[in-house]
Amino acid sequence: MPGSAPVTPFAAICAAIIAYIGMTAAIGLAYLALPPSPDQSIFDYMAWLAAHGAPWYSGAFDMTWPGQLVFHQIGLALFGVHSWTARAMDLLLLQPAMIAICGFAWAAGYRRAALILLFVYPPIYLTSGGWMAGHRDIVGAHLLVGAAAALLLGGKGQDGDARRGWRFVAGVLAGYAVMIRPTYLLFAALAAVVAVLADRRRGVPVAGLFARQAAYVAGGLGVALAFLLAGLATDTLAAWYESAIRFSLEAYQDAAGRGRLPALFVATVRSHWAWLAPAAVLGWLVWLRWGTRGAQQALFLSIAFTVVLSWFVQNKGFAYHLGGLIQLMVIAAAIGLDILIGRIGSARSRTLAAGLAVAIGGLLTLGIGVRMAGDVAPDLLAAARRGPAFALDRRAMLDPKADARRAMVAIIRAESAAGDPLYQWGWGYDAPWLAQRPSPTRFINVPALWLLREDQPHFGGWIARFREDLATRPPLFVLVEVATLTDEGGVDAAGTIAIARVPSAAGRALAQRLNARYRLRAAGGGYLLYRLAQQQVG
Repeated sequence: MPGSAPVTPFAAICAAIIAYIGMTAAIGLAYLALPPSPDQSIFDYMAWLAAHGAPWYSGAFDMTWPGQLVFHQIGLALFGVHSWTARAMDLLLLQPAMIAICGFAWAAGYRRAALILLFVYPPIYLTSGGWMAGHRDIVGAHLLVGAAAALLLGGKGQDGDARRGWRFVAGVLAGYAVMIRPTYLLFAALAAVVAVLADRRRGVPVAGLFARQAAYVAGGLGVALAFLLAGLATDTLAAWYESAIRFSLEAYQDAAGRGRLPALFVATVRSHWAWLAPAAVLGWLVWLRWGTRGAQQALFLSIAFTVVLSWFVQNKGFAYHLGGLIQLMVIAAAIGLDILIGRIGSARSRTLAAGLAVAIGGLLTLGIGVRMAGDVAPDLLAAARRGPAFALDRRAMLDPKADARRAMVAIIRAESAAGDPLYQWGWGYDAPWLAQRPSPTRFINVPALWLLREDQPHFGGWIARFREDLATRPPLFVLVEVATLTDEGGVDAAGTIAIARVPSAAGRALAQRLNARYRLRAAGGGYLLYRLAQQQVG
């Protein structure tokens, strides 16, 4: 337009930030109404228990490593006890993750890709599903990408102190990722090798190379030392080792062979990322053919290899254990687009570049568009019409048992005091979290209890301790998800449980206690709520 002022870089950056905030806020509104997964709810509950005198591991048993629990503890402090607390904290954590992801592309020399990622990754991440976004594997991989970005920045032409500072940051981020998912230690080792080789190619003298690597190692060890000191201060190191390492290795391993995993890997990619994976492959091939080779590609492949190997090592076959691939696929597609846009302006391969750019851009646009039309847009319209009631309706739709648990929580809160113990058997960890009632026992991870046998070395004794906990500190209420305790017909109308039809030893211990000392208070939605019939201990 004649007479109009040119757009300055600063104004363009401000416009991009404003647009990003608006987009993320709109999609985030729908994301907050997404029910937390059982994993997120048990971590929320562990945070609440820790805030009320029952530390992680020693006061609340789970196999997870402590890095993710820190985030849930922060979420509790920031937002309080709500069904959306975990999602809100994850939405908050997405912001530094975006700095890491865009920073990697920027540090690798692909500034257009950084801008593309700013507007492409959030809608893909926030619509990845309740068992993907916010879980340990993808959150830990965000840190790995941040570490890779810091390593790239540490190799640029800055002074020695700046280089060592970036290496230290990379070590901290990689070290914290290990505290979330210990199998990610592989990336920390691979990244160290990549950094050394890159420094040698640049002609860095041995003294400088040693100083940079020392800073990287110091960052990672500093994180480990911080968690070690916290464990010593809270006297939870022994319980952490028993829960997160020994139990995981001796009792939590899947008996199924790993021969099934390659086919399962292909099926997972096809079912979850049928449009994103082809865009990523095309982007990666473009990056490999026409892009800058070196440390950035090596670090990218190191993260991908780490994520896939972690999935194989865990041997569960869960799709969310591959969640770290999502950001890598988006990064590959964005960098491919960046390169292709640059080549369209040149005479060589213009037609091919344009065709590939349309293919990658079309796949991303189609995939995101389908998700927006199917998930986000209807949610925003419903939120505009119904206000806060929309969130409750959406949770009930995505989690059919949510209404039943909410009704049970209302009874528990109305008929108990703040310190009265509550025990939950099943997957409904949001019930004790929302009820804000303490547990009578540290054994709150019910799927782990299913695995215990009384003849097991060491862990078989946990069943006796579980039985003793229920006797010495009897919970006023016990909420039972029937399908996780016994089969259909295993409970009569009065709530009496047929012990012979309870398959797990810990479940039988609970059922015997319920039959002897409890009466049925409420039932519905696949749940039974028992109340202690007599208040004496024993």
